[in-house]
This record gives sequence, C-alpha cells and structure tokens, in this order.
Amino acid sequence: MTDTISHVPKLLQSSTITDQNNIVSAAKKLNDAEGWCSVRCAAHTIQLVVGAALKVDDIQQALVAARRVVEYFKRSVVATSALREKQEQMSAPCHKLVMEVSTRWNSTLYMVRRLLEQRWPVCAVLSEKGQSCKSLNDAQCEMLSTLAELLEPFEAATVFVSGELYVTASAVASLVLSLRSKMRIDSEDAPYAKEFKRIAVEQIDERWPLDIDRVNQEEKKKCSIILKAALLDPRFKLTSLSPGTTRYITEALIAEALQLVSTNNTMNDAVAQEISVTTSESINNPSSADHDYNAAPSSLTAAEQRESAIDDLFDVLSDDNPASAHVDDATTSVDDQLASFL
Repeated sequence: MTDTISHVPKLLQSSTITDQNNIVSAAKKLNDAEGWCSVRCAAHTIQLVVGAALKVDDIQQALVAARRVVEYFKRSVVATSALREKQEQMSAPCHKLVMEVSTRWNSTLYMVRRLLEQRWPVCAVLSEKGQSCKSLNDAQCEMLSTLAELLEPFEAATVFVSGELYVTASAVASLVLSLRSKMRIDSEDAPYAKEFKRIAVEQIDERWPLDIDRVNQEEKKKCSIILKAALLDPRFKLTSLSPGTTRYITEALIAEALQLVSTNNTMNDAVAQEISVTTSESINNPSSADHDYNAAPSSLTAAEQRESAIDDLFDVLSDDNPASAHVDDATTSVDDQLASFL
C-alpha cells in the first residue's frame, strides 16, 4: 500500500470512503502521504443523521409497538394466512408486512408505511386471534404517520445520492440545505416531532459544516470538495452561502485552474487570466435560470412517489427566502436521471 501511495498523482484531490475500517485506513494513508481529502459517503451519513433523530423516547416507544406487531405476523403462519384473507375481504393491497432491519437503509420508513397501509386488516386479525393488546392505538398510529412524513425527505435524498448513472457529488450541498430546511420546527409540531427535527438539524450541521468560517482546517478541506463540485455544476447555484465561504471556494477553484494551466503548460497567461475572470463572474453573478420545478405529482405509484419526493427536496429551496442563511435557492431537474434509475 505504501509503495502504491507514493506514486499517486498530485492532481488527484479526494477519495470517497465508507465506514469499513480498511478503506478508512487507506484514506488516512493517502491523506498523510499525498494530502488527499476523504469525503464522507453521503447516503451513509444521511442514515447516521436519521438514526440519531429516531432515538427520541416517544418515537422509540411507537416503533417498539410497531415491531411487536410485525414480529407476531412474521412468526405465525396462521396469522399471515388470516391477514391475506382480511386483505381480500377489505379490498386492501395484498402486501406483506415489512420488518425494520438496523443495517438496511430506510427500513424504518418502509416498516411504518406498510403497517399504516395494512392497519385495519392487521387490527381485525389481532382481534380475532385474541391479540388485541398488540394492536396500535390511535395515538401510536398518528405518531407513526407523522414519523413517516419526517423520514420521507431523508429517503428521497438517500435514493438520489445512491444513483450510479448520474453525477451526485455536486448535488450534496443542495440536498443538505434542503434537508435542513425541511427540518424547520413549526409551532404546531408535536413535542416528539420538534425533538426529532432539532436532533436532525444538529446532526446535519455537525456532519456537513458548509460554513467555511466556522470549521477547522481539516473540516474546511472536506466540505470544500462538495462545495467546489456544486459551484462547478451549472444546475446549481448556492447563493445562500456566507460571503466568506463563497470567496474561499471561488479563490480555491481559480487557484486550482491556474495550477493546472501552469503544470500542463498548455495555455498562455492570457487564457489563464480569462479562466480567472470567467470563474469569478459566474460565481459572483448567479443569474442563470434554473429548471422550472413546480410540477405536482401526478401518480401514486411507488416509483413516481419516490421521484416526487426527490423533486420536492430540490423544489423546497426555491420557495424559501433566498436571503436565509440556511436555505439554498438552487433548483434542478432530475427527471431524465431518475427515468433510467427507477
């Protein structure tokens, strides 16, 4: 490994890592030897945010009750058969219940969605089998319904950044700002929802510190990678970033461009100056029009629901005040990308 690292080209700037120890160790060696910056896996980081927010006591109690119901049907062939009969009698979708798995991304949301969908057939079977004590009460169902709404933006973001057929790094900054916007606390929110949002925002700010002025040198290098990608992507403009952050990223991009010119010796000084001026103007004057992204969802299919949720993540930014310190007014269209992904 050491011999390999010693020959890594200097122009390579970053690597994406997961939570596997061997990959983390390799990234650290690259950082020590060549100054590489390890970029967090966005999908995994989103799930870490969700995992922390789900630890709210009231939410945990509701989830324990939900798991108990699902576990009963998973362990009983008779109950499962009875559930199918009730589904047919009540004209409910003939879907199996889904058990949450801690290592499976978004599985909590999938369990809650399916249980709410099958609430009445499930209650009917539990009543007939003398297991009414396992049934979810109205308060628990209301809490699970609210929880599903809270989790949907995180699922949409996870699905989008997990794509392999389109660029995702440049979208991370906008997704992060959009998730933060979605987690704004409303005065009408239930106490458990307020606590969920508070923890989620804290986790987002801790894991994605997008304000260059408030982080140390190591974190500054990490967050600058996704900000550079976003500023170089014509689909996005991050005008809500602090002036210090915008200036730092702009200067870093110009410096890298000029370094490439000097290293490769393929452009003269005039061209280098043109790169500097053009880059500065494009970032400081974000007047280019973005996609119109206000179309309402037109179908209830699973694929289109997911696409609509992803659309909403980007669309929510255009509805907020662009002067807000935490809201990105960038909007982007992902229909073409999702068509191949879904």
